[in-house]
This record gives sequence, structure tokens and C-alpha cells, in this order.
Amino acid sequence: FVGTASGGPYSFFQQTTDKTVTSLPVTGLNPGTPYYFVVQTRTDAHGNNQNVVDSEYSAEATTTTVPVYTVTFIAGSGGTLSGETTQIVEHGSSCTSVTAVPETGYRFVDWTGSYTGTDNPLTVANVTADMTVTANFTPESFTISGTATISAAPLAGVTMSGLPGEPVTNASGVYSVSVAYGWTGTVTPTLVNHVFSPGTRTYTSVTSDQPGQDFQASYVPAAPGAPDLTSPSDTGFSSTDNITLDNTPTFNISGVMSGATVTVYGNGDMLGTIIVPDGFASVHFTPADPLGDGTYSITATQTSLSGGVSAPSAPMVPSLVIDTVSPTAPAAPDLQAASDTGYSS
Repeated sequence: FVGTASGGPYSFFQQTTDKTVTSLPVTGLNPGTPYYFVVQTRTDAHGNNQNVVDSEYSAEATTTTVPVYTVTFIAGSGGTLSGETTQIVEHGSSCTSVTAVPETGYRFVDWTGSYTGTDNPLTVANVTADMTVTANFTPESFTISGTATISAAPLAGVTMSGLPGEPVTNASGVYSVSVAYGWTGTVTPTLVNHVFSPGTRTYTSVTSDQPGQDFQASYVPAAPGAPDLTSPSDTGFSSTDNITLDNTPTFNISGVMSGATVTVYGNGDMLGTIIVPDGFASVHFTPADPLGDGTYSITATQTSLSGGVSAPSAPMVPSLVIDTVSPTAPAAPDLQAASDTGYSS
């Protein structure tokens, strides 16, 4: 007999098949509940005794069943779970392990709910209540980072066009940005008056961090001013017609920067170079090789110390004309008859 209060009342629970059985299994009890048991023997009527004889109850035995709890594991968006997701666990016992498995393009973040933490796989120990535990996932992201430099020095203010948010290099020339799993795109560094090597970087389905994505810059100076033939080299009738017999003429090139290399061209062919001294904004250039007679379109470019080449200057106007051929001697003069008043004409 069993009861749920000490001293009863008791209700019939189980009986043995005969008096030779000395124990019975106890099943069907509610977890976490106290139970009180007593034993009573019964002798059925038989030939020597026509009465049913029940003994008094035995001394009371008591026990409290161990509580059990339900532990439920849930997968958030972006992943699944490996292991038993609904577990019945006795008080103070541990769950079997459950593993959070992120889907492609996601990563596991943590567990929240009745348990918080980042262990994976997770074994919840010392369970003392019903629990619901959720595995959280987030889209996978990776870092693209690098440095922009000019002549090995950091270059700030470079915009990385094409990257999310278009990051700009800091004072150390560094940029860094996160991109989603599988990101695809082309990155182009931009800064006024600069060109970069490489000019672009292309990414296809990024699945890992991309450090060391560096760019080297060259400063691109403005085009120089149009070359001007210096007065001593302009030997023609006019000092502005740019016609000369000087076949190694000197040109003034203005609008240049200190340290730049100025290259002068005649009809697109390089005539030579000259380096601009520190503190100067113009230079005089004289070709080393004499120019042949003819007409020349004179232009110039300048190259910065970091290797950037400017656009060509406007051409010198009018064009240079080299004319070193002396004219032929004229015929001997002849006095016109009207002026010849002498005896003979």
C-alpha cells in the first residue's frame, strides 16, 4: 500500500504472486514527490481456515522520488543542432552534449536563454529546473585591410571605392572594413592628383580575411605651362614669331614643382629632361642635340618624385620654326634709266 502523507491514508499499490516473493519493483511514481509505503500480508481462505486473514500494516517506509526536468535546445536562424534537442534529465544530473552547427555563410555566436555561454559543443551540468537554451548564429564576415603609401610613407585620405562604406585611410595610411561571406567586388583607391599600383583589386566570393591589400601611390602633378622660346633664342625678325636659326634653342618651362623631372617633346619625340631645383617653379631647357630645320610642336610634362606623370602641357604657340639656311645672294643692283642722268644710260 502507498500514501502521499505519513500515516496514510494508503491505497493498494501492488502485491506479490505468492508468499515466496520477498520484493516488488516500484514504478509509475511521480518525480519529486514523497511516498509512504506499508506492507500487509493476507492469508486467503483454505481448508484449515475458511477466513481471509489480513495482518496489520507494517512500519511505514518513506522515500521521495528524484525530480526530472525537460531541457530543450533550439537553433536560431542560420544554423542547426547536432544531438538530442529535447532531454529528460534527473535533478542535479547533466545533459548529453549538443553541438551548434552554423550554415554556410554563418558562424556560431553563443547560447542564450536558461544557459548563457559560448561552449560548443555544450553540456549543461547540474540541471535543477526545466530549461530552454537557444543557439545563436550571425552571418559570417571577413576583414579586408591594407595600407596606402607614397614613397614608402603612409598616405592618409585615400578612399577605397567599391568597398562597403567606402573606407578612407587614416593618418597611418591604414584602411579596414568587414565584408559579408561571399562578398564580390572591385576596389579602386582614389585621391586627387594620385595614381595607384595596383590600380584596382578584384575579389570573388570572399571566404576568409584578406590582410595586406596594399596600394602604392604616385603623386600626379598638374601639367606644366606651355613652353616659351626665350628671347635670346628667338632670332627672327619678330621676337614673338618663334622663328629662329638657333638649332639648340632654350625654352622656359613654368608651372613646375621642386624636384620634378621635366621632359620636353618636339612633335611628340623626347628632346630631353631637366630636374627642377628646390625652390624653383620654372626651368630653362636646352636640347643637347641640335634640331634639324623644320616646324616643331613643343610640349612638356613633369614627373613627380613618386613617379606620377602629368598630362602634357599646351603646345608652344606659334610652333617653333628652325631655319638655318641662309638666303641666296640677290642679283647685282641696276640703276633704273629714269635715275641715270649721265651722258650714257
